[in-house]
Amino acid sequence: MRLDAVVQREPGVYMPHYGSPLVRSPDATGLSLLRDLEVICELKVSATQGEGLDHREVAQDVWKLAMLLDEYEAAFPGAPSPLAYALVLDNHPRKSYDQAALNRHLDSIRPRPEVQVLIHTAAAAARPSFPDDSAWRIPRHSTIREHDPSRWDG
Repeated sequence: MRLDAVVQREPGVYMPHYGSPLVRSPDATGLSLLRDLEVICELKVSATQGEGLDHREVAQDVWKLAMLLDEYEAAFPGAPSPLAYALVLDNHPRKSYDQAALNRHLDSIRPRPEVQVLIHTAAAAARPSFPDDSAWRIPRHSTIREHDPSRWDG
């Protein structure tokens, strides 16, 4: 089970890292770990995407959380389910996140209403600034050893 952030119901719950080949969850699916979690989250940060964040990536996270809740409830009927959130930080310096496109997509796939989508739009001053694209141009006849910014044509 790969989640970006979780909140445990009680401190001290052992959660094996999903990449560890030596340690697996007791039920081998990771679903039993959800019994110990109060909140499960997936996080997207729009500034990490060069062209801005695509609504399909967020929709995939919403679907993943909904699927986890479905499988958990089937495996552990009556057990309390964790709260589920898909979180978006809209901080891309040039392209705002298109929440309307996400809403249209989510309306078409009908996800579980328990999976909440929370979007925080960063103020313009809090958004990272990228230098002008010309500052990143590498000379046409450059080799890796010649990458000296003072010699770049711009």
